[in-house]
Amino acid sequence: MGLGKAVSRRTKGAPRHNRRGQNVLPRSQSLNLDVTDWSDVFEAAQSYNPGVVPLPLRMGRPRTNKVGDVPPHDKGNIELLKIPNFFHLTPPAIKKHCEALTEYCSPWPEDIGHRPIRITTINHIYAGPSIRHPDSNKVKLQVYLKDLELDDHARTKLIRLVGHRYNRANDELTIITKSCPTRKQNKDYAYYLLTALYHEAWKTEDWEIEAEGKTDEEIQQEIDEVNAELNPVLYNEMEHRRRSFYRIINDKVIRYNKNGHPFVYEIRKHGISGTLTDEEKRLAKEEWEKIQRELPDMSTFDLPYRRSSGSEFDN
Repeated sequence: MGLGKAVSRRTKGAPRHNRRGQNVLPRSQSLNLDVTDWSDVFEAAQSYNPGVVPLPLRMGRPRTNKVGDVPPHDKGNIELLKIPNFFHLTPPAIKKHCEALTEYCSPWPEDIGHRPIRITTINHIYAGPSIRHPDSNKVKLQVYLKDLELDDHARTKLIRLVGHRYNRANDELTIITKSCPTRKQNKDYAYYLLTALYHEAWKTEDWEIEAEGKTDEEIQQEIDEVNAELNPVLYNEMEHRRRSFYRIINDKVIRYNKNGHPFVYEIRKHGISGTLTDEEKRLAKEEWEKIQRELPDMSTFDLPYRRSSGSEFDN
C-alpha cells in the first residue's frame, strides 16, 4: 500500500514532555542530593531503576568488539535488573534503622557466667535456586573435658568412647552433626550426644571390672581390634591418617609415607605438581627427624584449597 517505514515521534534520549509541553526530567536528574534523604527515595530492596539512581552506571557486553568500546548505559539495560543491589543499605539508612530498633533492644546481661560449650555454624552466601545452602545445617559443638564434672574413671571412659573426636593436645572434645535436615535439629542432636556420652561415661560395666588389671595400652589394643572387625574400611582409613605426615617446605606441601620418604602433595587442578630439588629433599629429611612418628600427628596444618566449611568442620 506504500505506507513506508514507521517513524518514531520521539527519538531515544530526547527529553519527555508533559501535557503543557514542558520538559520533564527523570527523578535521577531532578534530585537535590544536598537536601534529599536518600533512604526516602530508595526505601527497600528493589530492582535497579535508572530513573531514580543518580549514577552513570554501565554494565554488560559492548555492542561491538572494537577496541575502547564501553558497556551499554543503564537506560533499558537488562543486565542491571538481573543482579541484586544494595542502594537501600547506605550508611545513613543503616544508622536510621538502628536508631529505630534501639527502643526494642534490651541491654546485654552482665552476669553471664562461664559457658563452656561453644557452638559453631557457618552461613553461606551463594547463587542458587534456594536461599538455604546444603551445608548450612552443619553444627560443631566443642567443650573442654576440664569443664565437665568427671572423675578419673569417667574421664578415661569418655575419651575412649569419643575416639578421634578428642584432641589430647588441648583437652578438647569436638562433636559435629550434619545428619538432620535443619540446623536446629543438628544442634539439639549434638546436645543429646554430649548428654548421652556424659552419662554413659559414669556407668561401670562388667567388662570394665574384668579389665582392672590391664594397662591402658592393652585395653586400647583390644578396642582397636574390635573397631577393625566392626568397620574395617573406616579403621583402615584412620590408620592411614595416623601414618601420614604433612609439612610445608619452600612453599610446597610435602607428604611423608610411613618410611619417611617425602613427596610433593600434588593438586593437578590447581597446577601444583612436580618434584623436589636436592636442597628441598635435604630440608625434608631434617624435618622428618623432628617428627615423633610413634605419636599421632597433632599439628594444626590443613591441606590447601579446601572449602572453608570443609576445613572448619574437619574432625
